[in-house]
Amino acid sequence: MTTAPYRKQRIGNLNRRILLQKREVVTGPFNEQIEVWRNESEVWCRLEPLKGEERFVAGGVTDTARALVHIRFRPGINPADHRFIEGTTEQQGDPYEDKPTSGSTMWNVVSVRNLDERRAYLTVDVAGASVS
Repeated sequence: MTTAPYRKQRIGNLNRRILLQKREVVTGPFNEQIEVWRNESEVWCRLEPLKGEERFVAGGVTDTARALVHIRFRPGINPADHRFIEGTTEQQGDPYEDKPTSGSTMWNVVSVRNLDERRAYLTVDVAGASVS
């Protein structure tokens, strides 16, 4: 996490494009409720890496990373219903879902903070892994 006092963001620091996805519940072909991820928007951000690690899970090596994503203020972003995709997605399935393509990084939202309390920028704590 950032330990220094909060410094005001400069719009020029937002130098990457990243996809913001939202979880939606839709009705499937057999009238069942299905959770799907769909692209909500593409936003400019600054990605600040914090740490990375590898773990042995279920007989294999899994890599994870933690980072901070700084974006312009958007109301309604929460850990339960949002995630970021660094890379590209493709539509699959019926009902369709925007799935990350191979080589993309999927960042799950851990927490959302409005550090300056002015509703200008959000700092989003994320944990992610590469999509294979």
